[in-house]
Amino acid sequence: MGEGTKAYYEGFEDYGVLYDTGFWRQYRREAGRLLAAALPARTGLRVLDLGGGALLSLRELHADPRVSEYVVVDLVVKLPAGLPKVAATQSDILSYLRAYSGPPFDAVIIFGVLEYLKPADAEEVLRLVPGCLSPEGRVLVHEPNARAAAYMTRGQGEQRTVELESLLSGSGLALIERRDYHLPRVRAVCAKLGLRSPALLRMGLALERLLGGGADSLYLLKRDSV
Repeated sequence: MGEGTKAYYEGFEDYGVLYDTGFWRQYRREAGRLLAAALPARTGLRVLDLGGGALLSLRELHADPRVSEYVVVDLVVKLPAGLPKVAATQSDILSYLRAYSGPPFDAVIIFGVLEYLKPADAEEVLRLVPGCLSPEGRVLVHEPNARAAAYMTRGQGEQRTVELESLLSGSGLALIERRDYHLPRVRAVCAKLGLRSPALLRMGLALERLLGGGADSLYLLKRDSV
C-alpha cells in the first residue's frame, strides 16, 4: 500500500465520515445516476436502503421526484430528523428481509454492506432481496472487489472484498451492468491535493474507469425471472 493511500484511509473510524468526503459524494452521485436511469419513469417509486443508517446512501435518488418513499434499514440510524419521504427502521438487514411482507420496492440499495457480513449471510441477503422487489425493480450494489485487497484496512468489523458475481448463482438476481472504479492511488492523489470540485472529481472517476483495474465496483441487478 502506498503511503498516500494509507494516510487517506487512516483516521476514518466512523463509516459515515468516510463516505461523506468529497470523492465519495461524487462517487455516490455516479451510482445514483446509474440506478435512476434504470428505474421506471412513473412516480410513486419505493426505495429500500439496506445499511444506509449513517447517511442516505444515494441522496440524489432520495431527492428524485419519482420517489415517494425511501426506507432505511440499519442497526445504527443517525439520519437527521424530519427528512421527507424517509422511514427509518433500526434492525439488522437479514432480520428485516426475513420478516418483510409489505408492498414491493422498486429499488434496493446495498452500498458497502456485504463486505461486513459473513459470506453465508451475504448470500442470504441476495436470495431474500428478489422477494421484496417489484418485477421491474432494480438493485444497486457497491462493494470493493478482489483488486482492493491490498488497500483495505480492517477495523473491528469483518471487512472483506466481495466478488458479487460468485454470489449471484441461485439468488434470483441477474447482473445487468458492472462498473469498476477507484484506482486507490488515484483516489489518494485527489485526497492529498484536496480536490473538492465536483467537476474535477468527476474527471477523476472518468480517469479511473479509463485506466481500468478499479478496486471498487458498482453492480446493477434485476430479478432473474419474473
